[in-house]
Amino acid sequence: MLHHPLPFYSNSSKFHIYASALSHTFDPSPAHDMGLKLCKKACSSSNPGRFSKACLALDSTRGSVSHKTSNAYDQRAQGRVLEEEAPQITETTPSLKTSQGQASPLGVSEVDNGINFAIFSQHATAVTLCLSLPIRGDSLDGGMIELPLDPHVNKTGDIWHMHIKDLPRSNVLYGYRIDGPQGWNQGHRFDKNTVLIDPYAKLVDGRRYFGDSSEKLSKFLGTYDFDTLPFDWGENYKLPNIPEKDLVVYEMNVRAFTADESSGLDPDIRGSYLGLIEKIPHLLELGVNAVELLPVFEFDEFEFQRRPNPRDHMVNTWGYSTINFFSPMSRYASGGGGPLKALWEFKEMVKALHGAGIEVILDVVYNHTNEADDNYPYTTSFRGIDNKVYYMVDSNGQLLNFSGCADFEKVPWSRNQRCRDIIIYYYRSSMLILMRFLRCSILSSSGNTLNCNHPVVMELILDSLRHWVVEYHVDGFRFDLASALCRGSDGSPLSAPPLIRVRDLQLPKMLPYLGVKLFQNLGTVEAFILLEVFQIGTVWSPTSFTYELPLCRWAEWNGKYRDDLRRFIKGDPGMKGSLATRVSGSADLYRVSVIDVMSSDVVN
Repeated sequence: MLHHPLPFYSNSSKFHIYASALSHTFDPSPAHDMGLKLCKKACSSSNPGRFSKACLALDSTRGSVSHKTSNAYDQRAQGRVLEEEAPQITETTPSLKTSQGQASPLGVSEVDNGINFAIFSQHATAVTLCLSLPIRGDSLDGGMIELPLDPHVNKTGDIWHMHIKDLPRSNVLYGYRIDGPQGWNQGHRFDKNTVLIDPYAKLVDGRRYFGDSSEKLSKFLGTYDFDTLPFDWGENYKLPNIPEKDLVVYEMNVRAFTADESSGLDPDIRGSYLGLIEKIPHLLELGVNAVELLPVFEFDEFEFQRRPNPRDHMVNTWGYSTINFFSPMSRYASGGGGPLKALWEFKEMVKALHGAGIEVILDVVYNHTNEADDNYPYTTSFRGIDNKVYYMVDSNGQLLNFSGCADFEKVPWSRNQRCRDIIIYYYRSSMLILMRFLRCSILSSSGNTLNCNHPVVMELILDSLRHWVVEYHVDGFRFDLASALCRGSDGSPLSAPPLIRVRDLQLPKMLPYLGVKLFQNLGTVEAFILLEVFQIGTVWSPTSFTYELPLCRWAEWNGKYRDDLRRFIKGDPGMKGSLATRVSGSADLYRVSVIDVMSSDVVN
């Protein structure tokens, strides 16, 4: 399991980028008992969700205590403060021994008979670690313990950290409350009433079944597991390492591929990682030797239904709305098994595909997140941790949006109806893939752009890529809207973006040594990457993306090649000329007569 976050790599090697050492020194304080008192808040129909907030107090003075009750994510909920005397609280939790902790690695790690928590926030003025312990055999009923971090003890540079001795090694849910400047025009969006997901959480827990409307407003929190033995990849396991020129790629949505009863699978594994394993013989029969999986990072399929809006009848089946960049989509686990089972079954899927000689390429979305815009924010992590760092903002502190998502109201209803029909048809046919190019802008409401070339965000992205290579053995990545990786904090195109110039970042050679492939979007006529169409010539053209990549190179998906060959095979009229153009190298797109262009076959 995740006993050692990101093998072959450590945050400590780049720690100086965003966490300068404290100017003063102090003796490490011994672990001290934190007197904790817990007052459980009953669940009610007005506060649905899996993670009900509990009243809680940190009792260091044995005097009066303050409790805050609020819905962790619902922005309409207003916290109320209750003053009580300590003796009135009848239920207590075991004492937790905490100490200073360490700033590296970020996220959760197991050190010195305990668990270390570390999170970055440059502009925060107060950070509180929130824990839900499995004290009754049910990790969701124990309420949340809140541990304020002392900035004079639990902070190094911009990293807030705490070590807790003898904390359970699994089944602990955790998040953070973070407060800071309220200057909206300075780009800050702090809200201390919201419990936030750790950006470096390796697992995220929420609702257990995809599309379960009874859990529509369920909350998402990070979790970890240091109890389970490492996954057994097998003695004869090896990576396929198929040359790019020989790839035959089948692009699919993991859930939609087998979700329908026509898949013939047991209901418990339909739409799951295990369900995909059952269809490997079908893929081999087609001649496929690589699958490109639409986003498998954790996302909330009910993000549109958390507030009244024109899209509140929709379910996000695509996944291009990332909550966390390290955790596999937990509701793709079989039988509602949760995040740990998702982790295990994802590895089983990769192992089985590799055993059949099929590579696994992930469609990754590092250009925006699920947290939307300022009009309809859905704060779950980055926005509340340090909005000004994680997202591009203008001089007035307003979010910049280079992800190409239009307002719903501006999209004609006919297009909306068309997209809904496509989704229904997509569900009904396991052979119909690559429908993503018909996905119109109304199915995404990003409203933000990740600040990819900020040192902290850049390291987050690289750590995420390494994690999926080392922990899950994936073979490659296809970057959604790769132009966002080439912009500065103000959105302007960079001539030499640090994230792309991996030599300057000293990217460990583990990526090319493991045969990992990097694919960028070409940006042709695909509506899904529509922004790249009108960014060609401003960020890059198909022939100008030539940043030096000493350790690996970028390939490009030629979407026109895929579409025109499909139309020709279908028998569409007037396709002979287009066929000749595509098989000869797509000179109309690359604007040169001879160029080394990868045009992998794609099954449609």
